[in-house]
Amino acid sequence: MKIGKINIEQVKGSYRLRWTDPFFGRRSLTVCSTETVDGQKLASVKASEIDSDLAKELLGIPGHYDSSLEKYKPGYTSKAKLTNLLEIWKNHKIENDKSTPNSRKKSVWKIVDNMLLKLNKNQLIPQNSGQVVKELSKHYSPSTLNRCLADVVKATNDWSKSENVSNPWIDIRSQIRIPKKAGSRSKQTWNRKELNIIRESFMNNHYYGYISFLILTGCRPEEAIALRKTDVGSKLINIDKAFSYGELKGTKNDKHRKFPINPQLEELIKNQNNTQSDLLFPSTTGGYIEQKKFNQRQFKPRVEKLFNEGVISKKLPSYNIRNSWITLVLREGLDIATVAGLAGTSERMIMNNYWGADDSVVIPEI
Repeated sequence: MKIGKINIEQVKGSYRLRWTDPFFGRRSLTVCSTETVDGQKLASVKASEIDSDLAKELLGIPGHYDSSLEKYKPGYTSKAKLTNLLEIWKNHKIENDKSTPNSRKKSVWKIVDNMLLKLNKNQLIPQNSGQVVKELSKHYSPSTLNRCLADVVKATNDWSKSENVSNPWIDIRSQIRIPKKAGSRSKQTWNRKELNIIRESFMNNHYYGYISFLILTGCRPEEAIALRKTDVGSKLINIDKAFSYGELKGTKNDKHRKFPINPQLEELIKNQNNTQSDLLFPSTTGGYIEQKKFNQRQFKPRVEKLFNEGVISKKLPSYNIRNSWITLVLREGLDIATVAGLAGTSERMIMNNYWGADDSVVIPEI
C-alpha cells in the first residue's frame, strides 16, 4: 500500500512506513502491531502526515518535517507552539518567576507587559520583528527601550533554543537610536588635581569611602556597590558581582578580576571596616547604595558647585571618574593591556570609550 510517496508495509507482525528522505536517504518507521485495533488506519494517518510535511519542506516551507521522526511516533504529543512575542514573553515570566527578584519584576517586567500590549497582532509575529522598535519608539524613550528590551531578547533567545529555530528578534535592540547627551558617557576626563578636589568635597560625608574607592580604582559604580568586606583579602580585592536596578548579578562582561591593594586603598578599606554592615560601601541605612539617588543628591550638586567656583573644568557624570582613572594611569606609564585587565574591560573599549584627550597639552615648537 502506498500513500503519496510513503510505502506502508507489513513486516514481522508490524506496520512499517518506508520512504526516501531527500536529506537523509531511505528512512523507515515502525508504527504499531498488525494486531492493533485500527492499526492500518493509524499507519495510513502517519503516512499521510509524513507525506504532507515532506511536500511542504520541498516547497520551501520549513518547520513541518521532523527529521528526528519523533513527531510521527504513536503517542507523540506536540507542544503548543508559541506563535507571537506576547506569548513567548508570558511563558518566559512563568518559567523565570522564582529566579527573578521582585525588584526587577517591578522595574522591568511591568514595563515590558505594557509595551507588548501596545503592539497589534501583526507586529507581534516573527515576520514583523522589525516593526517592534519602530512602534514602541512612539511611546517610550530610547533608554527605557534599551533597558527593557534586554529582557525581551533573553526571552526570545530561550524560546529559539527550545524550539531549535533562529531568533528573529535577536537584533531588535540594535535598532534603538540613543541620542548622546552632552557630557554623558563621553571620553571626557578630570585630571588628578580635579579628582582629589572632588574627593575632598566628600570629606566627613558618609559616602567619602565610596567616592574615594571609585577615584582610586576606576571601578564601575555597580561593582563597588556590590562589594562585601569578605571580598577584600590581604593584597587583592575580588570583583565578581554588580548591583544594578535593584538586582545583584555578575559583572558587566561576567569576568571576575582581582584588584591589587596599594597603601591608599589599604588605609581606605581599614576605615570602612568600622561600619556595621557587611557591605564594604553601604548606604546610610546599611543596604546597597542606589546609584541614581547618589548621583542626584550627592554627586551632581557637589560637581556643579565646584564647577561654578572654577576649581574643576567640567561638569561630568560620576561614571566619568572611570574614564579619568583609566586615562590617568595610562599617562603614568601602565601599559594598556594591564589597565584593561584592572578595569575589567578590553583594549578596544579603552581606545573607543575611555582614553580621554589631554586638554592641558602644550604643543611643542617645530
